[in-house]
Amino acid sequence: MAEIDEPTDRRRLLRRMGTLAAGAAGAGVAGAVAATPARADDGQPVLQGRVNEAGGTTVIRSHGPNAPTLELFNTFEDAVGTGGGGAGPSLRLRPLSDSLYDEAPAGSLSADRLGIPWVSIQAFQEQTHSYQVHTDFNSTTTVPVVPTRVVDTRGAAGRTRILNSSALDSAGRLLKGQTMYVDLGDIAFFPEAVLLNATVTGQGAAGYLTVHAYGSARPGVASINYSPNENLSNFVFTASGEGWPSPDAAISVYTSQLTHVVLDVVGFVVGTGGVNPDIMPGALASAGGAAPTDAARRREQEIRKRKPAWK
Repeated sequence: MAEIDEPTDRRRLLRRMGTLAAGAAGAGVAGAVAATPARADDGQPVLQGRVNEAGGTTVIRSHGPNAPTLELFNTFEDAVGTGGGGAGPSLRLRPLSDSLYDEAPAGSLSADRLGIPWVSIQAFQEQTHSYQVHTDFNSTTTVPVVPTRVVDTRGAAGRTRILNSSALDSAGRLLKGQTMYVDLGDIAFFPEAVLLNATVTGQGAAGYLTVHAYGSARPGVASINYSPNENLSNFVFTASGEGWPSPDAAISVYTSQLTHVVLDVVGFVVGTGGVNPDIMPGALASAGGAAPTDAARRREQEIRKRKPAWK
């Protein structure tokens, strides 16, 4: 676009004229001039480092399958982590309202007062509606994992995640009327919830087992109701809890009667937290930051090549 590269002299002239105007005016007038947004004639370049008032929509057009129309990058990177880590922002949508105008053209973007992005979508015929973009701040994601046994009180190796061994008898069984706390911090980081299979075995009397969030009051409901000498399992979907300074993720398990307990985790619900890639299926582990496996690459390639049966 030739008009963008053309007027270095014009830019210098505009800046010089602004300087002369400020120098010729009094202090109060100079302050007013400095506060006035910069303007550039239609078709001329904007002034860098200044607020530029656009009289209408600015269109940047390009043509090509691989080259982006616009590329923004910020060379700042906080590798040490003094500012929380990460790169400097390349683009900011300034928060102004509680949402995006419902009749904005499809594909429009904005940010609400919290900075959460909104997008306008053509939902029905020619009608557009604005929708809040789901991020790990305002929504959660269910992450399936390779089934992972986190507790098996029948053996010493299966009791390493239990934070309070005093809740167990000499054989490792969870004592009657006791709650054990299970640390999941090595496989999850501040999850919102845990999906697991809970199993009881070796109990001598009828009772019930309750699984709930660590640090919360025990609810008056049962995850499993069991009879004597019965091997019984049930699926449990429960909130996770955490402690300060640790653990990062934990659950509580209460029993009304003496019993062995086996817990197999099959998934987590996460928001701003995360899941250890070591227990995630190949493709999901790659998305979580782990190096993609050959199987994950092949799966991604097949997904890109195929279409769903209903299309």
